[in-house]
Amino acid sequence: MSSEATAKAIQAELIRIDGLRGLLFARHREVLASSAPDERLLILLATLLKLRKQARACLLLAQEFMVEEILATTRTMAEVIVNAAFLQFADGEELVRFHHFDTQSLYRHSEKLNPITSRELTVEQEAELQGFVAEARSLTQLTDKAQSWSRTHPTLISRADCVEGKMADSFMPALVLTAYSWAHRAVHGTGDAIRPFYGALGSGEVPLSAERLEEVRIALSFVTFCLETYAFFIDRFLHQDRQVEILAISKQIALE
Repeated sequence: MSSEATAKAIQAELIRIDGLRGLLFARHREVLASSAPDERLLILLATLLKLRKQARACLLLAQEFMVEEILATTRTMAEVIVNAAFLQFADGEELVRFHHFDTQSLYRHSEKLNPITSRELTVEQEAELQGFVAEARSLTQLTDKAQSWSRTHPTLISRADCVEGKMADSFMPALVLTAYSWAHRAVHGTGDAIRPFYGALGSGEVPLSAERLEEVRIALSFVTFCLETYAFFIDRFLHQDRQVEILAISKQIALE
């Protein structure tokens, strides 16, 4: 693909992302107007709003051609999408674990941090902290060493497969294997995460080569895929029957 064609493809992705953000926000308003959300629906809508903000962040990052930062954001987008969809089918105990796991997990990390901090907790603060953690342990029924909030499907791909089993053609497994997995290097700081910056020595900026433009296009296509996947899921799960609108946005092309 020539640089001119890649630039047009990038423009098309930007148009689609903006269109999907608008569509999702409109759907959020429609759902709120029709009924008061219960806990599971609240998770769907809160996730929708988070995705809109994350997509907006990616649009801003694209202005500076920040490929790695866009990829890192799409990894989180993919994870919150799968979790929100999975929780629509999970039992009540999984919902509880989802809400309280962070308290327990952060305590584990804070214990490791204590030896290298200069500020000690007062007896009252420690007692309060222990109370919060004890409550979280009681609710999650997980050990402090647990790596996942889900007991039934501890890995993201297994949760994606669960959603696929409930709703065929959910695109959730594909989302994990593309947007989530592809961003591994950007999140974990492996060699590929810093290699583009070898060319930034001296100027401070990664050269905007044809290859770099293509990486921007791919990163933005993952943003589009995340938004499309969630839009389709909500449409089918809530029986809105308006997939034509999503498809129309997804087929938009760059302006001449």
